[in-house]
Amino acid sequence: YLKNENAGFMFIFRDSARRKMGYQSEIQVLQKNIRRLEEHLKKVNKDLYTAEMAYDDAKTKLEDLNEGIAKEKSRFKNLEENIKKQIRDEISAWKLTQKRIKALQSELERKKKEHSKLEEKMKSKLKKYELLSAEQIEILEKNK
Repeated sequence: YLKNENAGFMFIFRDSARRKMGYQSEIQVLQKNIRRLEEHLKKVNKDLYTAEMAYDDAKTKLEDLNEGIAKEKSRFKNLEENIKKQIRDEISAWKLTQKRIKALQSELERKKKEHSKLEEKMKSKLKKYELLSAEQIEILEKNK
């Protein structure tokens, strides 16, 4: 009986030893996989850190560019307003100049008409005096 019992224990012991070897082999494979996964996780974390840094740099650059664009838009808007005001001022000055030119032209025309009338009067008086002078010369010639 003890021999059978001993043989049973030996069978169980060998089976346990064989399973233990299988489990140890499986544990080694799992530990190797864990190390490989830990290395991969380190690489992924490093890549993530690099990507986050690149993202932060790109985000900062984008914010700077957006700020620059906003400043340029504001500068161009101010420039546009200044140019529009300058154009309005130039148009007003041009209109005033045109009005002044028309007033001066009207004044010139009026002066020309006055001058013409005065010239006509002078010519008329001169003719009258020439006639009177001719009459006087004729009278003087007759009286000699």
